[in-house]
Amino acid sequence: MFDLEQSITDWRNQMLAAGIKTPVPLEELEIHLREEIEQQMRSGTEAQPVLEAAIQKIGRTDVLKNEFQKTNLPTVEETRIKVIAGGVLTLLVGFIMLWAAVVQNRDVGKMNYEAVGLSVLALILVFDGIAISFLAAQRSFLASKREA
Repeated sequence: MFDLEQSITDWRNQMLAAGIKTPVPLEELEIHLREEIEQQMRSGTEAQPVLEAAIQKIGRTDVLKNEFQKTNLPTVEETRIKVIAGGVLTLLVGFIMLWAAVVQNRDVGKMNYEAVGLSVLALILVFDGIAISFLAAQRSFLASKREA
């Protein structure tokens, strides 16, 4: 015999398996599903076809999964901020490495090969950090050709 509640639980588990794990949207989808079932059952239709029709109306699992993935994508602004933060972090690491190379050899009066290598790497990081931060701060960064 058809068990409507078990079928709704199975549908919910399919949604969870598809990656819709955020409680609020999943609850809202279930509420819409139940409302649709209730509305159609008032007309005298049996539960199983009503459930199938309601699921089709709300959307199949794969379609809903794709829609939820689209809404969870980071915005261009969020991505830009993360890239700028990465550039600033790279810049800071470069400065710390450069400071370490200078402090390490301040008493000697000249730099050994290790300190020179560390200084060169540090300067590369400093300039890369500046470049990354500068480029990410531009309005055209990550913008599509239509937006630029």
